[in-house]
Amino acid sequence: MHALAARRHPELIGVVTTCLSETIRDDVDRILRKIDLPVKLVPMHTPSYVGSHVTGYDNAVKALVTHLAEQTGPNCKINIAVGLLDPGDIRELKNMLNQMRVKAIILTDITGAFDAPLILPRPPFPDGGTTLGWAPLLVIWIGIGEMLPIVLIFLCSFFPVLYNTITGIRSVDSDVIEAARTIGASDRKILTTILLPLAVPNIFTGLRLEAGWNYEREMAQK
Repeated sequence: MHALAARRHPELIGVVTTCLSETIRDDVDRILRKIDLPVKLVPMHTPSYVGSHVTGYDNAVKALVTHLAEQTGPNCKINIAVGLLDPGDIRELKNMLNQMRVKAIILTDITGAFDAPLILPRPPFPDGGTTLGWAPLLVIWIGIGEMLPIVLIFLCSFFPVLYNTITGIRSVDSDVIEAARTIGASDRKILTTILLPLAVPNIFTGLRLEAGWNYEREMAQK
């Protein structure tokens, strides 16, 4: 969560649960309440063994309304809940309402997101890692050879992956650590059996993101 918020700066993060977390009855709502982020976190319980994808979509929309809706006065608009409807049909519905001069709130209006052109240039990657300005210096220090791209990729990847690792460790529930200490676990045991395994998702997130960026850096270096 912290890595996502730091990289993308979203206003809202929807946390979608699936089969496993619902089966073992993880208290996702409580877990999210303990995460200290300046971002709205909305739990969306969508177990895939219940109903169909339409059920999951409805559950997600209900979660958004439950967590984000505010009590207001009359607004002279009609509320239309369209469910999982084709963007083209929603656009036609909006045209009909405009023709009748009827103001409405459509839940959810996905025409701008799922019925929109490809936006170019693509959104830039967030700043981070080692800049390509190191490449000329590395050429002087190491020379042109097989070692140059290896060192460049290492320098570009080390700190973002380290940041994700630290973020993953810090996000571990303190109650789990205290429970381990209670039964006599040493600091080394806590690190190897609790902190690092629970930080693995963040570590692999950093590695996956850096893999794509390093390909572009390698092309630029060449």
